[in-house]
Amino acid sequence: MSRETRKYVTVALSGDGGDELFGGYRSYLGPYWYRTYTMVPAVFRHAFFERLVMSLPDSRDTPWTEFIRRVKKFIKGTRGLPEERCLSLKEIFPYPIRQRILCRDHRAANDPALLLIQRRLGEWGRDGLNAMMYADVVDALPGDMLNKVDWMSMKNSLEVRVPILDHRVVEFAFQIPGRWKLHRGVTKYLLKETFRDILPRRLYRRPKAGFEVPISRWLRNDLKFLVERYLARGRIEDQGIFDHEVIDGLVQAHFQKRTDTSWMLWNLIVFQYWFDKYYG
Repeated sequence: MSRETRKYVTVALSGDGGDELFGGYRSYLGPYWYRTYTMVPAVFRHAFFERLVMSLPDSRDTPWTEFIRRVKKFIKGTRGLPEERCLSLKEIFPYPIRQRILCRDHRAANDPALLLIQRRLGEWGRDGLNAMMYADVVDALPGDMLNKVDWMSMKNSLEVRVPILDHRVVEFAFQIPGRWKLHRGVTKYLLKETFRDILPRRLYRRPKAGFEVPISRWLRNDLKFLVERYLARGRIEDQGIFDHEVIDGLVQAHFQKRTDTSWMLWNLIVFQYWFDKYYG
């Protein structure tokens, strides 16, 4: 995108920050619907609905299985303390897997991911939705979103500016209660209402679309060789960092289409590539 944009302009504007400041991600809907969901009798939720949903296969490959995957993630986000619920909506590796995937010599006494989210939420206050957005602003934006934009734009001699992250906009956004940003479950409600008369109606009604690639399908087909190369038993055991039985369980679950573990596998592959490059 940076390469193609540079053919026409030298400076571009990015919308980064809009989701984090005004509630654009689906993960923010977890706390929003939490109260409503917990009003349903626990017997019905646990004994029937959750048991049924968790027994269904999920993946990113079809709209139906993607819906099941999201419902499962929501269910996991209704359990535990606020910080545990918040983390479960954002994590790639669920806590039970994080506990087991490292060899015993590399396991931490406390969950570092949970400690980080506890600290971030504690820096904000009682507004749970704004606390989640704040955590993304101080962690995900500089560590991920802005980083990749900066790398790719500068690689193509394109200057990208981020007007939504002007400090005055950021400060103003966090003076607004979180519940206003997800009015009746509509993400980025304030932004959409503010510019309703300026932007085309089709943009107002268009569902959110990210930049995800079909990694789930690729790892079963075109990129299967990466799984076989980087997550092979001998390689993992010689390295001595991960428990191969856990990794093999993730691989089997994905290839048998029981549940979508593609992003876990992809992160492991990327780590292995990085490890080989700098420590191999």
